[in-house]
Amino acid sequence: MKKLIAILAVTISVTACNNGSSESAATTDTAATTAAAVDSASKMVSAATDSASKMVSAATDSASKMVDKAADSATKMVDKAAEKAKK
Repeated sequence: MKKLIAILAVTISVTACNNGSSESAATTDTAATTAAAVDSASKMVSAATDSASKMVSAATDSASKMVDKAADSATKMVDKAAEKAKK
């Protein structure tokens, strides 16, 4: 992720330098643009983390339900086998 932020910062600074009319304006624009890019990247990372957390939570819930169903099924099978053994 650090590489992505660095690439964005370099790209933005190069773009700002090429489009600037004077050096001082380009420097100011570059700093502001770089800060905006870092903020945007930070928000993207936060959103991705939240999304990943939700996906893991959903997968855990699904797996838990499957295990519960398998346990219930196994319990029923054992009970049926016990009943047959009694006869």
